[in-house]
Amino acid sequence: MLYELVAFCCVTETLSTTLLAELVARAQDPRCRGAMHEILRDEVTHSRLGWAVLAHEHARGARDCVAAHLPQMLRDTLGGDFFGTDAALDPCASELSGLGVLPLSERQRIVRETFHTVIWPGLERFGIETGLGRRWLTDNAVASPLVGNVGDAAGT
Repeated sequence: MLYELVAFCCVTETLSTTLLAELVARAQDPRCRGAMHEILRDEVTHSRLGWAVLAHEHARGARDCVAAHLPQMLRDTLGGDFFGTDAALDPCASELSGLGVLPLSERQRIVRETFHTVIWPGLERFGIETGLGRRWLTDNAVASPLVGNVGDAAGT
């Protein structure tokens, strides 16, 4: 249960929250903005629920049964080609970002930032060792020509 909670709520819903927040901020069409804002509210609720349950389980003394599985969790969450390249630079990219489509390079940046500023510190706060996940993210992001150095201040 703890694995599923971390995978779906703490990781996936937290990533969805940050990506949708960026889309809402860029939205130019009022209907699109409204629809994305409604979805964003749900994502925030789901993410908060996951973090609250993880905090509760940690307080009850739950042991870390997730750390060894973080690389697979990231593969499942991000997909095998997430750190690939944009197939073609769309001349309509700026207009599309206002309608709910972010360029892959922007999604990659937001995902990396979310892991380093929210997800990794959150998991560590509740006793989950993140070294294998950090290493997987760094190794896969560095292999991409679109992404620069993704290591954090700790050098991971």
